[in-house]
Amino acid sequence: MQPGLAERFAFDPAGNLLDKAPAPGNVLNNYGDIDYAYDEQGNATGKRFHPPGRESTWSELELRYDAENRLSHATRTERQSRHRARYFYDAFSRRIAKRVEEARWSKQQDISKDQPTRTSATTTFFVWDGDTLAQELGHEETVTYLYEPDSFVPLAKIASPACRQASAVHLPRVAQWDLPVTRHDAALQEAIAQEQADIEARHVSAWQRTQTAGDGAAAHDSTTHYHCDHLGTPRELTDAQGNVVWSGRYKAWGRLLHVEGEIDQPLRFQGQYEDGETGLFYNRYRYYDPDVARYVTQDPVGLLGGLNTYTYAPNPTGWNDPLGLAKKCAKNTPCNPCIGKNPSASATKWQGKPPYPGVDAYTNIVLKKGTILYSLYPYGPKPGNYYSDRMTLISENGSALAYNNLTQISHSGNTPGARPMRDQVQAFKLSEDICAGTGKALANTLLGAGGGNQYFIDDSDIPKLKANAKTFKFSRP
Repeated sequence: MQPGLAERFAFDPAGNLLDKAPAPGNVLNNYGDIDYAYDEQGNATGKRFHPPGRESTWSELELRYDAENRLSHATRTERQSRHRARYFYDAFSRRIAKRVEEARWSKQQDISKDQPTRTSATTTFFVWDGDTLAQELGHEETVTYLYEPDSFVPLAKIASPACRQASAVHLPRVAQWDLPVTRHDAALQEAIAQEQADIEARHVSAWQRTQTAGDGAAAHDSTTHYHCDHLGTPRELTDAQGNVVWSGRYKAWGRLLHVEGEIDQPLRFQGQYEDGETGLFYNRYRYYDPDVARYVTQDPVGLLGGLNTYTYAPNPTGWNDPLGLAKKCAKNTPCNPCIGKNPSASATKWQGKPPYPGVDAYTNIVLKKGTILYSLYPYGPKPGNYYSDRMTLISENGSALAYNNLTQISHSGNTPGARPMRDQVQAFKLSEDICAGTGKALANTLLGAGGGNQYFIDDSDIPKLKANAKTFKFSRP
């Protein structure tokens, strides 16, 4: 997707990046020059990067979590620096603040023994609009983010100088909750009216001062505009005159490879915010590690979210995960549901033994939303994995036996002890695109001549088949 940049990756069946070392239980212990450690909850507690012969790039990252498995403390130690960070969350698990302490040593010092030559600390507060980051407030400036409607794709960034002076004005209520005065006391009525007028005047004056202060501060705002790729990842920022003030080039899984420009731009893949102190990307409910294309904690819903509870997405050029919970195909981006799946291999595992000793040849294809498939009925408590299409259905000229022969289905007429031949079919309509294994039924001629088209659907995609309310009975045996 980027000129001059080529990267190659290999994955195991669960979607883990492959290296020399396996990843038992999807717990990645090693990848390249990176070593990981985990706690009993499966959270990554350590990341050690020690490439041989490149001591200047060594780093160690220590991570700690709260009772909700949210990252609460992080310490990153490099050759001449150490960052300590604390993270704070609201009741909705949105990160509302972080405090980062930085210490630096000179080249002549020993970081394990000597005192740092320079220390600093910064605190950043975050303001949210639902699940999207609306503002970050730091010591130097306040940054406001604007997005495309109903999305996580950024449109603009407004940087406002931090307010150095602040004042508070206490305003009494305009509406008084006293009971109405019934006696005819003109002096009292006049005093009450004057008090109300004074209160209203103070409200108006305070509002005018606030508006004036806001207008004065807005004059110093700096607005830059995002230019994103098809996936919604920021590629450039331009100022009001159209000058490029920031541009970034990424590696395949989101790590910045090269940056031009002096301004800070922490937004990465949709919904992600890079923390410079750790190198991890805050992704709403979890933290993403772009070096290994996975999260440092497991999916909060466990295996309900898939077999690999750490995985980000099958393909970084067509998928994203703005909340850190569930991958999705990016808007207006064609996604291949066969990425990371191989239903053809699953289909052949059901063959090669009685009553299907022959093994058919299958290939993976994408079946589009709205495709109609057919299955023999009754099929048990839930639909099976094998289906046929309309061409196969009409080829049998209304004969149940002919259809069973075309699809080489085992029944009592051709297999001793098998169930009676089924003479009904159920139609199913796909609710979304899926990956299926397809081939012709040819390898088991003892069950019929074959030649019918067949499709194998993985168990995970069965819920995407919506059954027709009616079943269809063949017109003749």
